[in-house]
Amino acid sequence: MSKSRHARNWLRGGVLALSGLRRCPLCGGKALPSGASHMHAHLLCRTCSLIFVADRPPAEDLRASYQRVHESDFQVAHKADWAPFLEHKALTLDRLGVPAAGRGRALDLGCGEGILLGLLAARGYTPWGLELNPTMAAQARGQGFDVVEGSLEDDPAPTGVPWPFALALMN
Repeated sequence: MSKSRHARNWLRGGVLALSGLRRCPLCGGKALPSGASHMHAHLLCRTCSLIFVADRPPAEDLRASYQRVHESDFQVAHKADWAPFLEHKALTLDRLGVPAAGRGRALDLGCGEGILLGLLAARGYTPWGLELNPTMAAQARGQGFDVVEGSLEDDPAPTGVPWPFALALMN
C-alpha cells in the first residue's frame, strides 16, 4: 500500500468531515475522520456511530454507479479470488477499531453477495445486510444471511431491518 495514497485519503476524509460536506447517510449526523485505506477515506458519525466511506456517489447517481462497479473488470477479477478482498476488509476493520470479537447485530449497507457479512459473522457479530441489487441480495440470502432489498436513499428505515445495530458499515 502506498503511504502517500493512504495519507491523501485520510486528509480528504478530514476535509470532507470538517467542512460539513459529508453527513451520515443513516441519521444525518455530523461526521469525524475515522481512518483511511489505500482506496477510501472513512468517516464516523458522531450521533449513531456509523462508519462510512466518505467518497460515496451522490444519491441520484448511486444506482448507475453501483451497477458500473459491479460489472467492471475489477469486480470480475475480485470475484475469481475473494482472499485479497477479505484480507483488505479485515485490515480495514482492524484500523477502524472494530472489535475482532464483536457482539450484537452488524449491518452492512450495500452488502453485495455477502462476503463482508461472512467476515462479520466470523468476528462474532450477527450480520444483516441491506442490498440495492436483487440478484446480489438473493446470493447473500443463499449463503444463509438475513438481507433486505433496498437502500437508505429510498427508505431511511427499511421494513424488515431490525434497528438498532451494534455496528453499521457502508461497504
